[in-house]
Amino acid sequence: MSDIKLYPLPNWTCIAITGADRQNFINNFCTNNVRKLSPGEGCEAFITNVKGHAIGHGWFWALENELLFDTVPGQGGALVAHWDRYIIREKVELEDRTNSTAFWCLAGETAPQALAKHGDLPTELHRICSLTIAGSSVLAARVSWLAEPTWLLSCEARVKPLVEDSLVAAGAVRANDAEWNAARIAARLPLFGQDITDENLPQELARDKLAISFTKGCYLGQETIARLDALGQVTKLFVGLRPVESLVGEFSLPLELNAEGKVVGKVTSFTKLAPSETNKPQALGFVRRVLAKPGTIVDSSVGKFEVV
Repeated sequence: MSDIKLYPLPNWTCIAITGADRQNFINNFCTNNVRKLSPGEGCEAFITNVKGHAIGHGWFWALENELLFDTVPGQGGALVAHWDRYIIREKVELEDRTNSTAFWCLAGETAPQALAKHGDLPTELHRICSLTIAGSSVLAARVSWLAEPTWLLSCEARVKPLVEDSLVAAGAVRANDAEWNAARIAARLPLFGQDITDENLPQELARDKLAISFTKGCYLGQETIARLDALGQVTKLFVGLRPVESLVGEFSLPLELNAEGKVVGKVTSFTKLAPSETNKPQALGFVRRVLAKPGTIVDSSVGKFEVV
């Protein structure tokens, strides 16, 4: 049986930024250094407001004539409106391509060999290339989302069935939403709207090395983020969690976490599919910084969780 899993990502957001000033402009509104990206390179970043809180999170990809931003469903309208209000004389155009773009996550130890049959595949993290699959152009971006080698694939929505059928015929196994949720939880991948909201500061997500540049210079919200880096620390952190015992009863997310009679955090994502490895999380969420250590036990209305 093939080890390659194909996870459909329905309705994921794709925003195209074009114009001569596109990278300099967008660099003013995110936590990573988009300005320095050369064609074929990408980076993870948070989109922040003036207070330094996250109003978006996703991945930028520099192509020859445009910059793409890929993220979870439902973000196109809000982010295009946010950036558009700051365009004055800059040569920048924004286009929400969500409805015309299809996405998948492809992962597996033999995924590189399978994809390399369709073109020159970059294996370095945060690199993107164009492959030809079923006669159609498919962007393949190397990401660190899951435990095994992983690529974010995208193409025009009109050719989605042809591309997906070709990938399956070549050995990829279609996975369902529950399997995707379990895989990304096991790999501690947060999603905006599910795990990340505008209540969060980027440093709370513990993705500094991947998504934050502390040397890029000024951007909207940079003062708060730089001050935390230099003088302080966040009060809560994003962690992996697993049930210590069988959970009792149904619950909705976010699920409040307690310790010594006080609210100390919340579960933001959960899967009923237990991970194959005992050190992998079955849930994601936030706990107070002093509790964000492996082995810490916290309580909830349905049972105890351990930080992993």
